[in-house]
Amino acid sequence: MTDSQPIKKNRITSIDALRAVTLLGIIMVHAFDGFGRGAVAPTSGVDEWLNWFIKTFLMSKSNTIFSLLFGVSFYLILRNPQNTSTKFLWRCFLLMLIGVVNKLFFTYDALMWYGIFGMMLVPVRYMKPKHIFVFFCVVFMSSVVLERFKLGNVFFGVAEGNRYAGDGTFIDVLTYPYAVKDYARGIFNHGVFAPYALFVLGYWLAVKGYIEKLEQLVTGKLVLVCWVIYLVSFALPDAGVLKHLFRRINIYGASFAYTTSVIYLYYHSAGVQSVLRLLEPYGKMGLTNYSIQGIIGVCIIWQFTTGVWTYSLGGVFLVFMGVYLMQAVFSYVWLQHFRYGPMEYLWRAATERKLIKLKIET
Repeated sequence: MTDSQPIKKNRITSIDALRAVTLLGIIMVHAFDGFGRGAVAPTSGVDEWLNWFIKTFLMSKSNTIFSLLFGVSFYLILRNPQNTSTKFLWRCFLLMLIGVVNKLFFTYDALMWYGIFGMMLVPVRYMKPKHIFVFFCVVFMSSVVLERFKLGNVFFGVAEGNRYAGDGTFIDVLTYPYAVKDYARGIFNHGVFAPYALFVLGYWLAVKGYIEKLEQLVTGKLVLVCWVIYLVSFALPDAGVLKHLFRRINIYGASFAYTTSVIYLYYHSAGVQSVLRLLEPYGKMGLTNYSIQGIIGVCIIWQFTTGVWTYSLGGVFLVFMGVYLMQAVFSYVWLQHFRYGPMEYLWRAATERKLIKLKIET
């Protein structure tokens, strides 16, 4: 095969389903934190349970899987020789711009940094698999060590205030000047390269061919091993010089336990698969749905601070579960008629610098 020939392979739909489930976790975590406004105080026994569940099982885990899947997605782009490194850099630059626009609403949208870290994958494209894994280990450990120093506070100082609190207008929210700075502070405080390490790991898993053999590789035994590792990680101390490493082991253990469980059920449980297949369009439109989650979430929280926010934490989750379900229905209907989601289409067209076919011909 020459370099001018594109690589065409069947879409890995289980990854789309996993992405959809991951985005459900992300919207729940963001709802818990009020999309930046601040965590909702539990007011009942159900709220206390939800508070414990989110902190223990979802916080830092859902976004870890999301970052890992971005690394896989970048591999699926770069494996096509028609996608040159220059074209890929342009694609990541556009993703960064999408993230900047999203930050007009939601400070903690990750796409700007995903675009930046995506650009840093170009050198990885030319590494051998064993070298990629060694590079991941170096980046991972560097991130763990740097987390100890809280460099975000050093470089960016303390937060200027809560963007979404106070008596300002919605225009004040949109014109808030510290969105990039606030998110950068968090990125640097958590080791700077934590998302990049996951990109490299996801890329390595794809290069090794594991992603294309999920049905054969993700067995019940593998799921059990991942859950055992995750449960054992709870016994690791949350203090001392190695606390950041132990915390990261817990997060990675949870992420792989959840990931393998979803993939296993997708292929081996007809009932679960039927539900996950309904969510596949949500995952295929991951860029659109992730962006809209932040925008809608901020609008709901800001506009209805005296309404929704006076309810229980459970009530808040019901609201955002409704948002998720509406997005799922929209995604399903949209992809019945169009090839790409709205944001996916704009991203692809801007990458190619031309209009491309959107509507499905019947």
